[in-house]
Amino acid sequence: MVVVSNLDDLLLITQEGIIHQIPAFEIPEVKNRTARGSSIRRFLPVEGSIVKVVNVQHDSFTADRVFVTVTKSGMIKRTNLDKYSNIRRTGIKCLVLKAGDEVVDAFITDKPSYIFMATKNGSAAVFDGDKARLTGRVAQGVIGMKLRAGDEVVCAFSVPKDEYNMTSILTVTEKGYGKRTPLNRYRITNRGAMGVRNIKTGARNGSVVNSIPVPIETGDITISLVNSEGILIKIGLKGIRNMGRATMGVRIMRQIGDQKLLMATSIIDESETEETESVNSDAGETDIKDVETVDTDAELSEVKDEEEKLKDNDS
Repeated sequence: MVVVSNLDDLLLITQEGIIHQIPAFEIPEVKNRTARGSSIRRFLPVEGSIVKVVNVQHDSFTADRVFVTVTKSGMIKRTNLDKYSNIRRTGIKCLVLKAGDEVVDAFITDKPSYIFMATKNGSAAVFDGDKARLTGRVAQGVIGMKLRAGDEVVCAFSVPKDEYNMTSILTVTEKGYGKRTPLNRYRITNRGAMGVRNIKTGARNGSVVNSIPVPIETGDITISLVNSEGILIKIGLKGIRNMGRATMGVRIMRQIGDQKLLMATSIIDESETEETESVNSDAGETDIKDVETVDTDAELSEVKDEEEKLKDNDS
């Protein structure tokens, strides 16, 4: 989900590292939010699965902005955005992938930033973005994060350095649990480190599916959650309090049967005036008032003890 202007250019990045470009106005708007939509192959000869859509203002393909791609094996590549100012409709390569690797995320930075990388088994690495040197458009990149056996990167993003102490990390898992933790609770490491604990995973939580940066002082900010059945709910971010890294979080969206939470986004529709609806459990949704907290052993009272236990594993 991304908010765009009709005059924006959309960069569509596939798992195989091919990047396509299309003006936003060429994708028709629908009147019904539940509409199925159109296949992107009606507009572009896309091969493979699109993993990220990045919107760029048409005149913003400049050398002072950096396009970042991240793969599931922990590789990261930074390239000046002006290298992508003229993309043919059949697409161009944005990086070279190792065998079995694939792109999982992409984003643009335009100021000194920290890079945050999260894995499905609950680890995270935070490092200075400048530690990953700038490379050409067709390059493999460098190691951003080393992974433990069976783990893989699921998402990445940048946080401007001047917002470091004002940012909290919201992490959600496939079984509908999530938590917020201030970014300054994550130790900044060198590029290529294994990182530190981000959230506890396991039978109750399932794997991590997404982490996003949100303000520590939430105010009335809402977030949108989407599951595998296409169900979307909005909840107040202030209902998910800040807690330590070594916690399991609270339930933020009830999942029924084989449903899985797929995504959390802080996109806000300013024109929408209706209140967030709470839907019965048959539809698999829950209002923030019905959020279930975990047992006391996962609450803040145990955070200090848990983090002491994890110190040996954080290096």
